[in-house]
Amino acid sequence: MNAEYLLLALLWISGLVTKIDCRREHERKRHGLSSPRRLPTNNERCPPCDVSKCSTLTAESCGGGRIVRDWCNCCLVCADVKVTDVAGEANPTMSSSPIQIAPHTPHGLNEQSEACAKITCPKFQVCMLNIQGIPMCRCPTKFWCMKGERNPVCGEDDVTYKSKCFLRMAECESNRNIAIKRRGKCLKSDKDRQLRIERQKQKQLKSQQKMEKKKMKQEKMQRKMKKYTKKERKQRKKRRRRPKNKRWMTKQQRRLFR
Repeated sequence: MNAEYLLLALLWISGLVTKIDCRREHERKRHGLSSPRRLPTNNERCPPCDVSKCSTLTAESCGGGRIVRDWCNCCLVCADVKVTDVAGEANPTMSSSPIQIAPHTPHGLNEQSEACAKITCPKFQVCMLNIQGIPMCRCPTKFWCMKGERNPVCGEDDVTYKSKCFLRMAECESNRNIAIKRRGKCLKSDKDRQLRIERQKQKQLKSQQKMEKKKMKQEKMQRKMKKYTKKERKQRKKRRRRPKNKRWMTKQQRRLFR
């Protein structure tokens, strides 16, 4: 009887677990998540929803993807945005336990906002506000650059960029200055010139490598010659001058050729 009661209890518990898993999967799909991630609990408090801080998203800005609500069910977010854990210290209204938010999502005019006016970002980076209005320094993203005007620009590296914002993004990623060569798309002559410069550099590198190899060989030969005495040098010369017929060789010569 005890075994039967245990089996019934186990079956009842397994049924509850499957129900909970199904509910969690339904919530993940509703939030637009494919992989299992932790959802906020009742103990974790969200800040008061301020719709004026939310960014205006469209299907084009999300790359043709779906638009869903954020964790706090306040602002619209792209479904494929990467989420990371952020501690509650950034926002005093949040509790000490972490809540998952999307910090890479842009928000309004970044550099002109009051929050970003107090922050000085490092070189090539831009001040951006996340969904909750917290200022963060980072490289300009595609979503942020898509909002501005699209005037193509040709850089010094002979690459056409959609706008100045995309050029700044390339500067931040490569960590080097890229000046504007001309406004508009790059010409074919610029690309041909770049190819010629690259070929010249490759030729120079090959010639330098050949010269270095020759120097190394000469240094090795000089070291070997310094080791030998005058008698040994004469013997080495004799070895090179071998007679045609071995019959006319002396005993000393035969010893050398052994």
